[in-house]
Amino acid sequence: MYSYFSFTDFVLIAVIMIFYRYKMNPYNLATPLAASIGDVVSISILSTVASEFYKRLYTEVWILYIVIGMYLVLLPIWIIIVLKNKYTRTVLKSGWVPILSALMISGGGGLVLERMIDSYKGSEVFQLVINGIGGNLVSVQASRMSTMLHPTSILGILPPHDKICLTSWNALFMGSIYAKTARLLLAMATPGQLIFVFIANALNPGDWKIHVYFVFFYVTASLLQVSRAISIILFRFCELWKQIKS
Repeated sequence: MYSYFSFTDFVLIAVIMIFYRYKMNPYNLATPLAASIGDVVSISILSTVASEFYKRLYTEVWILYIVIGMYLVLLPIWIIIVLKNKYTRTVLKSGWVPILSALMISGGGGLVLERMIDSYKGSEVFQLVINGIGGNLVSVQASRMSTMLHPTSILGILPPHDKICLTSWNALFMGSIYAKTARLLLAMATPGQLIFVFIANALNPGDWKIHVYFVFFYVTASLLQVSRAISIILFRFCELWKQIKS
């Protein structure tokens, strides 16, 4: 596992160095690549630890109690350390909103996915694909916006061409200087989804196979997801840029 993590880190560093070598912006690819590597590392560690804990659930349950006790003992210590640091003190108070929101969204999505799996065996793999591709494409858009705003503006002040309130149509086709990049990312979503859909279908061990109607509605849902997410990231990014002073 550790050798795999080292290899993924090497790939990330190599991509950045190659992009710099040929005078291209590495952040457009490094951002989604880093996010993907982080997901792979987190899921690998979580699955390994959870598997080991599950094996000991009935035979060595005392190990689980020790781990929980260690967390309870370390929790106040970490809280004190965070409170003493002026840069992380505010995060301890305000950082719970996105965490709890993500838990509620993922929990609700898990309930829907659980019911869907009972009716459509093997369809759970597509949930990972649609979320992964959509999230990575939007992270590229956020990286592009950050790359453009940092050299042309200062924190707290938006340039005249940036507007906070834009409709999805304006964010994708007119009214925004980021519309061209948004359309390019939207165009990449369809072939990307099709490739992963057919790969997932070929690797699916079950008897359930995709249908042309499923592919159509799946790609349509993906396009709606990416277009809406691009509109939201434009609004939130400009809003946060305007609010942040330093």
